[in-house]
Order: sequence, then structure tokens, then C-alpha cells
Amino acid sequence: TLLWQQGASEEEINKLIVERANIRQDIIDKRKEEKEERAQEKEDQVSLLKSELAVLEARGASTRKLIEKEREIAKAIKEQIKAAKAAGATQEEINKLTEQYYGILNNITSKEQQLYDNLLSAVNTKIDRINEKRDKELEKLKAKYDITSKQNELEEKQNAIEEARVKLAEAREKLS
Repeated sequence: TLLWQQGASEEEINKLIVERANIRQDIIDKRKEEKEERAQEKEDQVSLLKSELAVLEARGASTRKLIEKEREIAKAIKEQIKAAKAAGATQEEINKLTEQYYGILNNITSKEQQLYDNLLSAVNTKIDRINEKRDKELEKLKAKYDITSKQNELEEKQNAIEEARVKLAEAREKLS
């Protein structure tokens, strides 16, 4: 109405309306394009991280290193899911990404369980060795105790024999 009051023709007003609509559409298209580019960047990042994981596996990296890399991948996939949603991805595409995400989490859980099992096995082995060593020491101490007890018994018997000899000698003296 302001343009109308300023004397603009209906044709000029219609041109401005169409131009404004085109500008709005250009803005919408540009935002969509930026979101799609962001989604592609996230997809490329996940792809790169997966290739780095493959290299680590090929090198025989430690389980801990593999878990760290898989955590990075899981985080990147989560970001990729957000970017894909923002870019208007289909539910099927989102589901595939979500499946990848949970697959990575399952891998991490399996590897962590493996680490735990290995650690538990190592601890149990160490405990078994300590117990064996303790049992051997106890056997040595028991054997030493048995020897000492037998020596004490022998000394007591020898003392008893000696006392009996002394008493026998005293008794013979009294009789003579």
C-alpha cells in the first residue's frame, strides 16, 4: 500500500512482489544447499575416520586405539545424522545411519568386553600364581614346623631318658 500511495503502478508492484518471492526462494535454496554441503562434509568425515580405522586394524593397533577411533566414528555418525535430518534426508537414510551408529557402539562394547575378559584372565592368572607360591611357602613352613616338632619331641624323649638314667643311677646308689 505504501508503494501504491507513492504512485507506483500495479505492474511495478507485481514485479517487486515477484522479485521478493524470488529472493526468498534463493535464500531458502541457499540454506538448503548449505545444509546439504554440511551433511556431505559429515559423510566425508565419517568415511575418512573409517579408513583411518581400517589402517589401524591393518597395522595391528591395540584394542584401546581401535576403541578410541570407533568412538570418534560414532560421534561423527551422530553429527552426520543431525546434519542429514537438517538437510531433509529421508527416514530410510536416517535409519541406515542410525544402524551404522549402533553397529559401531556394539563393536565398541564387544572390544571393551574383550579387554575386560583379558584383564580378568590376567588377574586370575596372577592370583593363581600368588596362591601357588603361597601354598608352596606354607608347605615349606609346615615341613619346617614338623621337623621342629619332631626335634622337640626327640629332645623331650632324650631328656626323659636322661632323667630316667639319673633316677636309675640314684636308685642303684641307694641300694648299694
